[in-house]
Amino acid sequence: MGDNRNMTTNKKVLVIDDDRAITELLSVVLGKHGFEVFTANKSEEGLQLITEKKPDIITLDLMMPDINGWDMCKKIRVFSVIPILVISAINDPQTIASMLDSGADDYIVKPLTNEILIAHLNTLLRRADRKETGQQSVNANWLPGNATL
Repeated sequence: MGDNRNMTTNKKVLVIDDDRAITELLSVVLGKHGFEVFTANKSEEGLQLITEKKPDIITLDLMMPDINGWDMCKKIRVFSVIPILVISAINDPQTIASMLDSGADDYIVKPLTNEILIAHLNTLLRRADRKETGQQSVNANWLPGNATL
């Protein structure tokens, strides 16, 4: 398997989590993989950093004391299509579905390995890059007789 570190070079990630230990840990881990990392321990601070730093991707905790993850996703989606990866200890199918419906692009459950985190971030960045360059991930003409799914 190849090394995906070049994928993240110069990509900016905003980590929004009320737990300072988590934001510090993610800063170190993501920095080692070529990300430029910004952190926020309050939701309002995170919203401000989105407009100031223009990150390529956001990681978001659900259980924030000021604005929860659901409302944060909705607020971000009003003005941005930046990929949002929710990282949470909550492993409940209804919660996960609710977050995805609220605007999150992906959801992973803690605890997780560094490799899994980086793989999810890289996947979301690839999708975002494809959208920016106008590449389609699915060619509708491949369906027999142009059938619809």
